[in-house]
Amino acid sequence: MEKKQNGYTPLEVAHELYGLFNSSRPELPQYGRDVKIGIIALDEGVIDLSIIHEAFRQYGFGENGTQIPKINLLPLNGWVGKEGCHWEEARMDIEILGSLCPLATINVYHSQDSQYDFASAIRTAVLDDCDIISISWGLGEDVFEPQYLRIIEEYLLKADKAGITVCVASGDTGACASKAAYWACDFGVQVPANIPTVLACGGTQIPSKEEVVWNTLRIGINDEGKQVLVGGASGGGVSQLFLSPSWQSSFAKDVNPIPPGLQSGRVVPDVCALAAPYYCIHDGERSDIIGGTSASAPMWAGITGMIMSERFAREKDRFNLCPWLYKNAAQNNLLSGVYRGSNVVPGNVNCQPDGYHAVSRGISACAGIGVPHGPNLLNAAIGS
Repeated sequence: MEKKQNGYTPLEVAHELYGLFNSSRPELPQYGRDVKIGIIALDEGVIDLSIIHEAFRQYGFGENGTQIPKINLLPLNGWVGKEGCHWEEARMDIEILGSLCPLATINVYHSQDSQYDFASAIRTAVLDDCDIISISWGLGEDVFEPQYLRIIEEYLLKADKAGITVCVASGDTGACASKAAYWACDFGVQVPANIPTVLACGGTQIPSKEEVVWNTLRIGINDEGKQVLVGGASGGGVSQLFLSPSWQSSFAKDVNPIPPGLQSGRVVPDVCALAAPYYCIHDGERSDIIGGTSASAPMWAGITGMIMSERFAREKDRFNLCPWLYKNAAQNNLLSGVYRGSNVVPGNVNCQPDGYHAVSRGISACAGIGVPHGPNLLNAAIGS
């Protein structure tokens, strides 16, 4: 799969990379029936559903017996967004999830970009009993306020017990939790990707024929002549706050954490998917080519929605995909390993950050345990 000028639709990514649809030109899928998916959207802008609907029409939904995905916009704490501000991330999440699961009910929990509102949105999505939750927002665990982290942890543990899969972006600044952390010579992972029960999603790129760890980070110079970190890389590392869950510990024993001494910490990410800017996202009039782990998280959430809709059709229960993957991936070839690349952050005059490299076995703190092997994964998870 080579990058093309006008990008790939979410369906084309799912088909060409992960074999999720059988035909060479993927038909519009009919997954998602009876599934409720929650999207946590902390965008500043106004989410315009008419633009979203037009994007789906450009993908071909609404024709030949197919339907436009059902999107419920749920503003929280009085937030409706500001005119003229960005909302590309929400658009990307909705278009990826709606493309893979057009029959699902998709709730978009739209709130301000604050820790309080973030915790409130996660709490609301869990209490609404969403079957799957997709989160493309995060903040370094070293700066996250403890009172809000406790709320998020409490409700994500409730989600796990209820069989809800929560797919979370691992971050886009490599082994540093943020660009600010980089300039402070610090390493770290993000909240809520660090919560042990979520499915933390890292990112890949495709420089040739195989997926490798996404990393285009470099040092640039801004208009003021100052050094800045530009580009992106798959977030990952070892949590300093949470222990590795039991299902991950045997995979994580060979991870050498930064800083040293955290061998028992929760490793991020669990899995990965395409994050390089290959995704063609429509706004009704033109297209943007974007990406990030903000794309790999809804891609995994969409795959989970496909699985759960088929399980529900067979009168089977939902389950948290994360621990199930660790227990079943190796023996059933459910994932394809990512064995090249790293999330090393480039150095500068002040510090020389290292990072994590892909490995040939176990888990790496930049690519997890791999990317989806579509047909095997769907068949095994639906039938289990």
